[in-house]
Amino acid sequence: MISARFFILGLGSLVCIANFYLSYLRYPLFLLTGRKAEFRFVSGFPFVGSLMVVACLIFFRLPCWSVIASIVLALLDTGGIHWFIGSIAWHSMRNEPHKRTDG
Repeated sequence: MISARFFILGLGSLVCIANFYLSYLRYPLFLLTGRKAEFRFVSGFPFVGSLMVVACLIFFRLPCWSVIASIVLALLDTGGIHWFIGSIAWHSMRNEPHKRTDG
């Protein structure tokens, strides 16, 4: 019988993989079909996957291989809080008005 920790970890991992697929793999694969005009960007499940994976890392004792895999999956989850903070910081730096230097 599968334990609750591996069920939550597996479900969170599937959501992390789905978010990564929707962000980086879906559009290039769609371009291969030749139907570029019909494509619509959709979002995944923000915060859900990485939250479940990180909760399993914090609250459950897991084998070493699953800890490493969980960390990698949580980092790849484009719907995670770390990607949100990074994208907000990136956009705020890019849209910052240029300072005038004429004296």
